[in-house]
Amino acid sequence: MTRRKKIITGTLCIGLIASLSIGATLAFLTDTEEVTNHFSIGGLDITIDEPEWNDEGTPDDDGGTSDDPSDDIPGTPGDGEDLVPGDTREKDPTITAVTGDSYMRVILTIQNKDGTPITDKERLNYILDTVYYASPVLDEDNSYSLADLSKYNTINDDFTLVTDKSSSNTNVTGVYYYNYNNILQEGSSVKLFTNIVVPIDYNQQDLKVLGEYQIVIYAQVIQSDNFADSAEAFKALDAEIENGTIQEDYATVGGIIVNSN
Repeated sequence: MTRRKKIITGTLCIGLIASLSIGATLAFLTDTEEVTNHFSIGGLDITIDEPEWNDEGTPDDDGGTSDDPSDDIPGTPGDGEDLVPGDTREKDPTITAVTGDSYMRVILTIQNKDGTPITDKERLNYILDTVYYASPVLDEDNSYSLADLSKYNTINDDFTLVTDKSSSNTNVTGVYYYNYNNILQEGSSVKLFTNIVVPIDYNQQDLKVLGEYQIVIYAQVIQSDNFADSAEAFKALDAEIENGTIQEDYATVGGIIVNSN
């Protein structure tokens, strides 16, 4: 209300000056200007992809002559298929801020191949022992033992595992919440991890426990503007999700490990 009074008062003062000028001269100089103020609501847009991961592989090619097996060109398996101890693959889930700056959380879910939850904690630990973040990335032409891999973290240090989030989802086995420690700036990208490695010292029993699985990853973001810190921002995000006032929009990436018998 005070601001509105100030604006009106300023307009009246301008009118008074114009009246005094009219009384002092018969020559008039006039001008009209219009100012239009445009307002827009900012948006957020992120993407998740895996530039170095090929989930599909290539199909067999019969060379165009199905009656001549010698022309056949065998296909190649996807990066997550038929892995054996000593195999190293570059798997790089990458979150990119296309529009806007935001606080970001990534949720990693480990599931059976058919999408059902994994509840066996020993098996989950085995699976997590195949996931690594390394910079530079681990060489796909090399094999690594558990001892070699002990120097690497599962997840990029720029993320923190959330252990006290109020959501009951943190109690679901095989679901892990990671908060990004920084603001995800528009145009920037960050990798959650970089490699899937089956340690060279895994034996057949280890592979049996490992089994077939898939990793599903999705990200949640909320604007960074007008929040004191990430804790306040994530609290607001959780409230919106819990109240059902926003629809979560997420992307998924996955990879299946299939053991070779």
